[in-house]
Order: sequence, then structure tokens, then C-alpha cells
Amino acid sequence: EVRSLDGRNQAWADALVADHFGSARVVSRGHLHQTTDLPCLTAYDAGAPVGLLHYRLDDAGDIEVVTLIAVRPQHGVGTALLDALVEQAELPGAVA
Repeated sequence: EVRSLDGRNQAWADALVADHFGSARVVSRGHLHQTTDLPCLTAYDAGAPVGLLHYRLDDAGDIEVVTLIAVRPQHGVGTALLDALVEQAELPGAVA
């Protein structure tokens, strides 16, 4: 299951990003991002978070994936997160 990050798992997400990138600040495409300020999708397995994806809309309205982290690589977590982002972006009136 993939859904937007909620407050119950914010500390988990912050720790996961810091573990992978050294802090909540990430540079992507020449821009410095504070991941706590970005929208985030989270993948869950049996109710436990197993991956996350932070994204933003760029100035042209395109979606930029800023982080993509799977706790269990090679289990389809990243694919599920990307598929959910694409589905969300295709909804009528969606802004991503």
C-alpha cells in the first residue's frame, strides 16, 4: 500500500532520509531541498513503512523525484512508489 506520509511516521521518514543522505537537506538538479517541506509518499507492508519518495513540482509543472528510498531493495517498493506518483499525477485536477 502507498499513501501520503502522515504524522505518525514523520520521525521514521526523517531518520531514514538522514541515514541515507546525512541530513534532511538534499540537492537535486542544482536545487537545495528541505525534505520535511516536500510532499512525500510512503510505501507500507503489513502496516509498517518500507519506503518513501519525496517529490516537487518544478517551475514548468513537471514532477521531480527528489528522494526514493526502499528499506527492502528488490521487493518492488520503489516501483510501487513511482507507480503511485504517476497515478496521482494523472488524476483530473491533480497538482502532483
